Amino acid sequence: RYKDLENLYVSPAVRRGIWQSLRMADEYILNIGRAPDKIFVEVTREEGTKGAAGRTVSRKNRLLELYKNVAGYDEIRSELTSEGLTDLRLRQERLYLYFRQLGRCMYSGERIDLSQLNTDMYDVDHILPRTYIKDDSLDNKALVLRKKNVEKRDAYPLPQGFTEQQNFWKMLLTKGLISDVTYGRLTRTEP
Repeated sequence: RYKDLENLYVSPAVRRGIWQSLRMADEYILNIGRAPDKIFVEVTREEGTKGAAGRTVSRKNRLLELYKNVAGYDEIRSELTSEGLTDLRLRQERLYLYFRQLGRCMYSGERIDLSQLNTDMYDVDHILPRTYIKDDSLDNKALVLRKKNVEKRDAYPLPQGFTEQQNFWKMLLTKGLISDVTYGRLTRTEP
C-alpha cells in the first residue's frame, strides 16, 4: 500500500517511482498469473535539476538536431522525419542505434535494411564484451550484422578487419552521434 511507502526515507519523486513500479508489478501478476522472477528499477535524472527542466531532450529531437550537420544521408533523414516514427518507437534500442549509426553496420559499414531490423540478420553487440565489464549502456553498444558479431565473438580490442571503419567512426564522433567513450572503445588497440 502507498501508506507503507510514506515511512521510507526517500524523496517524493523516488517514492512515486517506487509506487509506480509496484503498480506495474501488480499489473504483470494480474496479466501473466505469476510473480516475476526479478524486477529492476532504473531511475535517472540530471544532477541538480528538478522538474521538467531536468528532463532530457527527446531522442527524436536530439537526432534531428544532430542530422542538420550530416550531409549525404537523405534517405535516413527522411526515415527519421516520417510521421510514424515517434519518441516511443525510438526507445527501441535497435531502432535508435540504427539512426545513431546512420543506418550502417558499425563494424562493416554495410547498409542496414530497416525493414529487416528486428530479424536475425542483425545483433546489438557489446563493443567491450560483457565478459570484461557489465556495461549495458548505449556507449558500449553497436548495431551490427550478425555475421560480423559471430566473427568478432568476445575479442577485444576489435580484431583485424573490424577497424577499417575508423573514418566512419570519427565522422560519427565529430557529428555528435556517438560519444567519446564509444569512439575510444571502437578504436582502442591495447588489450
